[in-house]
Amino acid sequence: MAAPVHSQELHSFLLPHKHRPGTDLMSKHVLLDPTVMGIVIDTVVSPEAKKQYSPWPTEWVDGNRSDVLYIPNTHNDELHPIIVEVQHTVNNDFILRLMSYAISAYREHNKRPLIVITFAVSSIKYEVTKKTIRNKRHPFLLQYPSQPWAHRCYLIDNHSI
Repeated sequence: MAAPVHSQELHSFLLPHKHRPGTDLMSKHVLLDPTVMGIVIDTVVSPEAKKQYSPWPTEWVDGNRSDVLYIPNTHNDELHPIIVEVQHTVNNDFILRLMSYAISAYREHNKRPLIVITFAVSSIKYEVTKKTIRNKRHPFLLQYPSQPWAHRCYLIDNHSI
């Protein structure tokens, strides 16, 4: 039988950061799956590029963390780094955070332009959607204006799929 836990011990217990709510562990694990990674790269780059990317750590110098970063395995000007984010609600504040991630990735990897993809779990606010256009090749991708901070920025939500 386990020893009883005293209330004082419970008050001083700290949950490790990676297990705290809001750390998006499950979505990060899904996005790191080779099959899912292949689907994302096939869609936004090309089918030939699927095997030419690797996941990369996403803790930036300023202490911020983005969800997932895929980096090309070779120095090919046709292959762009890809930042993938999963966000509950996409609004202007989140777009500013995306910009900072793109700038951090550029500074760290000295490779630009980036492709940024965001999966909106709940909604994309009108302040953001009014600036998007549907991608002609993939109509479920909403393209957000992203110059000069990214080559392309795509948003996906339950209404666009």
